[in-house]
Amino acid sequence: MTAGQLRELVTLQYATLEDDGAGNEIPTWHDIIVPARIRYLKGSEEIIAARLTGVQPIVITIRNGGPAAAVTTDWRAIITRTAETLQIRSKITDERGAWIDLLCQSGVPA
Repeated sequence: MTAGQLRELVTLQYATLEDDGAGNEIPTWHDIIVPARIRYLKGSEEIIAARLTGVQPIVITIRNGGPAAAVTTDWRAIITRTAETLQIRSKITDERGAWIDLLCQSGVPA
């Protein structure tokens, strides 16, 4: 993997709970924008909420380091070019610790 292959921008978002003044906690999303490589895998169909729904797995590769190194499956990813929101399913770091592969899904709640 080379830096030249990171042609897309991805916004990684994590939520913190904040008081709304009425005793309720609401999530507030915080953004981290990183360059990334995006690869679409073969899609499938799943039954979600008693309906057949198309699900598209996507692998997002980013550099390991800085605030992006803290990404977890509680976060979500947004492809900046298309504004598509993705649910992060897993995080895999390569053997040298230089890159992170995020297995994401579109078509499911993020």
